[in-house]
Amino acid sequence: MDGIFTHHNGLSGIQITTREDGTGGARNTIRNCTSTYNSGVGIFDTKFSNGGNSDGIAISTGIDNRIENCLVHHNSDDGIDTWRSVNTYVGYNIAHTNGDGDGDGNGIKAGGIYPGANTVVDHNIAYSNRARGFASNSGDNVKFIHNTSWNNGLYAFVLDSHTKAINNIGVGTIYKSSIATNIIEENNSWQRSGSVAFISTNSNSVDFLRPTINGGFEEIGAM
Repeated sequence: MDGIFTHHNGLSGIQITTREDGTGGARNTIRNCTSTYNSGVGIFDTKFSNGGNSDGIAISTGIDNRIENCLVHHNSDDGIDTWRSVNTYVGYNIAHTNGDGDGDGNGIKAGGIYPGANTVVDHNIAYSNRARGFASNSGDNVKFIHNTSWNNGLYAFVLDSHTKAINNIGVGTIYKSSIATNIIEENNSWQRSGSVAFISTNSNSVDFLRPTINGGFEEIGAM
C-alpha cells in the first residue's frame, strides 16, 4: 500500500486485521500514506467507547508488517497502534495531535496483549498528542530507537517491562511504570546533562525538532 490518503472515516483509517487469534495479516507494507481525522467519537459500545479503537493506522494482528514514512494526525484514538501484531516495523513516520473523545491519545502505541511482541519503532516523531508520544503498552520486547517526542500532553515515553530505549529524545515528563522491570536505556536525552534545544519548533520548517548544532543532542532523536 503506497500513497493512500484516508480521512474522516468512522473508525480507523487503515487497519490490518484478520483472525482474533492474532494470526494472518502478514508481510504488508504501508508506505507514504496519510491518515487523518478518523474518529469513533459518538459511537458508544464496549469495543469503540466514544473514540477508542479509531486509529490512523492499526496493525491489529499478523507478523512482519511495516509502516514507513506515513503521516497520521487528528485521529480519535492513536496515530499508530501495533496492538497484537508480531515483528512490526514502524519507521520514519510523524504522528501528531491524536486523541479525541475517550480515545487514548498516543502518537505511537507499540504493543498490546499476547501475542503482541517485537515491535521496532525507529526514527519517528510524535508531537502534540493528547496523552503520550510513545508507549510500549505492555508489548513484549519493544524497541524505541532514534525517536523524538515533544509537547505531548502527559508523557514523552512510557516504557513498560522488557522495553529497550536507545538514542531517543524526550522533551517532557519521562515516565516508567512502577512495576516495570528489565528496561534497557542507552544514550537517551533524559540520561544526559543539559536540556534539549531545537533549531525550530515550527512544523512547517525543514529544521522542525532538529536539535541545535553543538547542543549536545544532535546525534540522537529522529534527526
